[in-house]
Amino acid sequence: MPFQWPGTLEEEKAWAISAFLLRENGLWLAQEPLTPENATLIGIPRQQFAPVFPTETPAASQLTSIMHQLSNIHPVSTWPDIPVWLIGVGIFVFTGILAYLAKR
Repeated sequence: MPFQWPGTLEEEKAWAISAFLLRENGLWLAQEPLTPENATLIGIPRQQFAPVFPTETPAASQLTSIMHQLSNIHPVSTWPDIPVWLIGVGIFVFTGILAYLAKR
């Protein structure tokens, strides 16, 4: 942490950031610093948050139905099976042609 520099965040700062996030969400009310020893005392109740698997709603079932209908119109299997590298070469060549024509 941060993503572009992994391993650069000191352990104390990582615990401080974790404590801040827990306090902001009302899960760590103690004023003492968060440490590996007292972190095990934190209970994160699952019922306070959104369900892991959302329940089916009418809008979601309607969207599922529409997507199913669309997939029957243009199944993925009918798409051309062109390797990605070949598409990249085509773009490279096309860009080169445009650059050549622009210089003329």
